[in-house]
Amino acid sequence: MKRFSRALVFVLCLPLMLPGGIAEESARKVLKSGDFKYVILEDGTAEIDQYVGKKKDVSVPGFLKGIVVTRIGNAAFSDTGITSVSIPDGVTVIGEGAFLSCRKLARVSLPDSVTVIGAFAFSYCESLDGITIPGSVTALGDRAFYECKSLAGISIPDSAMIVGLNPFSGCTQLSSIVVSPDHPVLEAIDGVLFDKAGETLICYPAGKPDTDYAVPPGTLQIADWAFSACASLTHVSIPHGFTALGEGAFAYSERLESVSLPDSVTSIGQRAFYGCKSLTGLRLPDSVTVLGDRAFYDCESLTALSIPDGVTTIGDRTFAYCFGLTSVILPDSVTVLGEAAFESCSRLTVTVGPGSCAEQYCIENGIPYAYPDFLDWLNN
Repeated sequence: MKRFSRALVFVLCLPLMLPGGIAEESARKVLKSGDFKYVILEDGTAEIDQYVGKKKDVSVPGFLKGIVVTRIGNAAFSDTGITSVSIPDGVTVIGEGAFLSCRKLARVSLPDSVTVIGAFAFSYCESLDGITIPGSVTALGDRAFYECKSLAGISIPDSAMIVGLNPFSGCTQLSSIVVSPDHPVLEAIDGVLFDKAGETLICYPAGKPDTDYAVPPGTLQIADWAFSACASLTHVSIPHGFTALGEGAFAYSERLESVSLPDSVTSIGQRAFYGCKSLTGLRLPDSVTVLGDRAFYDCESLTALSIPDGVTTIGDRTFAYCFGLTSVILPDSVTVLGEAAFESCSRLTVTVGPGSCAEQYCIENGIPYAYPDFLDWLNN
């Protein structure tokens, strides 16, 4: 599982290896007390390494053999059948994937001492329908609550200055995000999470019931995975001045039919429309130069697309598994075509220029192609 990628301009990614992380743990002695395995950190405090008990309702002890517990380690409770957990005062860090895939976990009590909730900390906790993020938390890691399908509401405290890639991606019951007007770096506009300047859209709640959404004027960037797995969204319009679609921006939004892109857009990020199975209406503006890896992977309703002059790069598997794709026009400006760019597009004919890089690519990969003049002759 890929856990981290680039951060937003104003947001710092949580460090992949927190002090005393997995790399160091392997060299340290793992101890046991009751239902808990633990390690001693350099500061003399304890980190929960693994829960080995059978209880469904768990209260993490504040001390293990007289040593204060300050951290819940990476993957410490992952894939267990717990239904509730209470974290003691004094714990400051919830590690990466600490409760990953605890699918029955419905109740979590976090103390005011917690400052960091790590990447994927509560991902796939499908029964978690609510959680209070304490006012002590300063950092939310990448996709901290990914695929928490029962999570219906969330409030981000003013203390949270660092937010990783869409912490609430795939939370299909989440219809709104609450942020105080006094928050120093974040704001919520109609329940959608932005940076304070309103230039970066961080998270569109996946459970928001609206079918149409107009990104507010002044927005310059859609962050990685910002619209991923939206349950109801069918149409999105993006304002002029916007320049880049982040990685996975609309990935897995299976009802999305169309996106209106302005002429200012220059790049379509990796996996931007990955798995958008209903996508049919998309005009790529002339300003676009790069189509990232797997940008339109598995867009099975897409039938035809004209790649504008100016595009130079089409990444690996950009249009793979677009089963309905019958026509793509590639301009002579394309000089880089990635591996398996049109994999499993069995109905596709590509229009290319004679002697172009695109023609050579089609020849080498056994893709049917035609010249523009021939198609004009057929049409007439």
